[in-house]
Amino acid sequence: MTVYFTELWAETTLPNSNTTLVTAPTGTNGLLIKRAVFTNTSGSAATITVYKVPPAGSAATGNAVTYQYSIGVGVAFVPPELINMVIPVGGKIVTIASAGSAINTTASGLSL
Repeated sequence: MTVYFTELWAETTLPNSNTTLVTAPTGTNGLLIKRAVFTNTSGSAATITVYKVPPAGSAATGNAVTYQYSIGVGVAFVPPELINMVIPVGGKIVTIASAGSAINTTASGLSL
């Protein structure tokens, strides 16, 4: 098994609709999130929700790992729930922000 460091998702701005940031690809044993950061670049507080969606599943409150977390203006938030989280093959991370163009995000980790 080859393990390598990778950017799990490139710097992106979250819209205010469910958005898949990463899906663990076939041909691997999944992904491991080492660090994800969400930064509020807008002029007012905004919330994020992060879902760990199982293979063939969809985003729902039952798989929310961070739910409507408020991020203040200019604040960078590193969700402790995502540190060392394994995403199985076909699983994905889905997010939504309360306001489009308010939250930037990126993450790095391991492809297993």
